[in-house]
Amino acid sequence: KALEIKRKQKEIGTSVEARVDIFVKSERLRNMLRELGEEARRFFQVSSMSVKDSKEDGMEEYEIAAIKVMKASGTKCARCWNYTDDVGIHEKHPQLCGRCAKIVEAIQR
Repeated sequence: KALEIKRKQKEIGTSVEARVDIFVKSERLRNMLRELGEEARRFFQVSSMSVKDSKEDGMEEYEIAAIKVMKASGTKCARCWNYTDDVGIHEKHPQLCGRCAKIVEAIQR
């Protein structure tokens, strides 16, 4: 819901343009999100996600969580479409993020 609000406000176009800070009221669920790490970020289809220990200023409150959605920093990767700060650092694949550059290198071997 928080992502859709930002889309309607034209602050982001798609969910991968977003960076999300989330506080989940249940400690068990909060820890589960932390354990999932990158998988949680991919599940929510956002470029960046941070699990917070408490509700912070600017977070929109929902039944089980509080969420703040912002425009992601960085540049869009040509392969995964996520916005990251490491796009362009790989000499052979300047349009890819570090993760995608490693994958492409492994495939080309």
